[in-house]
Amino acid sequence: MYFGDAVMLHWLWKETVNKLEFLSRSVHEGRAVDEASSFARWLSFSGLIKIFEAYPSPAPLRVDGGAVRALTYQLTAACGEIHKGGKAPFNPSLSRVDEANAKLDIILSALAKSAATTNAGPAAGQPAVSVVTVRNIPALASSSASSSTS
Repeated sequence: MYFGDAVMLHWLWKETVNKLEFLSRSVHEGRAVDEASSFARWLSFSGLIKIFEAYPSPAPLRVDGGAVRALTYQLTAACGEIHKGGKAPFNPSLSRVDEANAKLDIILSALAKSAATTNAGPAAGQPAVSVVTVRNIPALASSSASSSTS
């Protein structure tokens, strides 16, 4: 459905600003640095900012090209500082979901190894379910021990 040029331009501007703000928060957390840098550079060279600047609009259908340009500049500078200063995390493109998936892979792998070694079943009088703790999983026990000492 088409609502007119002013509405569509406002929607495009609003979504662009939302994406820039989301990426800015991620970069300040040390995440999605490469994604943020790539998006900011694309936005700078795409001509979209020039369109926003050529057709400004006040509220309620606000379009502010200068604000997008400033957010883009700030995001590019923040990404540049992380890359230049060597302060990038181990994998600056790793998202929270990817990080959680990697941790779950470690846990499931350890559980599979544990189940493979003890597939004889429970002994008489023993419960059929056992509790898995971090200490039972060597890969997690070492990271847990190091984080508890800091």
